[in-house]
Amino acid sequence: MKPSTKRSRSTIILGLMFLVGVLSGCGGSDSSDSSSTATYYSIGGTVSGLTGTGLVLQYNGNYDLDITDNSSFTFATSLSNGSNYNVTVLTQPTGQTCTVSNASGILSGSNVTNVTVTCVASSSSSTTTTTNTGLYDIVDTNQSLCYNSSTGAVASCSGAGH
Repeated sequence: MKPSTKRSRSTIILGLMFLVGVLSGCGGSDSSDSSSTATYYSIGGTVSGLTGTGLVLQYNGNYDLDITDNSSFTFATSLSNGSNYNVTVLTQPTGQTCTVSNASGILSGSNVTNVTVTCVASSSSSTTTTTNTGLYDIVDTNQSLCYNSSTGAVASCSGAGH
């Protein structure tokens, strides 16, 4: 009986070695191909001059962010590389007008951190009207400024159809 016991042990050992070899091939892939995985980047920047309440920023017409103080901000929703972005002021703070610089662009391999929101006091004699061009005309005794709601830019209303 000794020869058959020896043969059984050899068969078991060979079987276990085969099983270990097969199972070690079942591990995860170490492939470095990342072409099927999208890379996402955040949109953010800084706010300065804010003293009022109620400032709401928006990007791409969908993603809102409430701003409560002068600080850095980052929208919660990221976009994939190569996507367009456009940051605007959805709601102006009480008693102030805020403008956005570096408001739009195309994501190109990194987070956007240079959107700048600058807020200034609104004149108490200002009135706001909407024109057919989509611009908001802010008029007071010293100046006439137009706010472009699609870009967040503020510029002189001369040449804007007024």
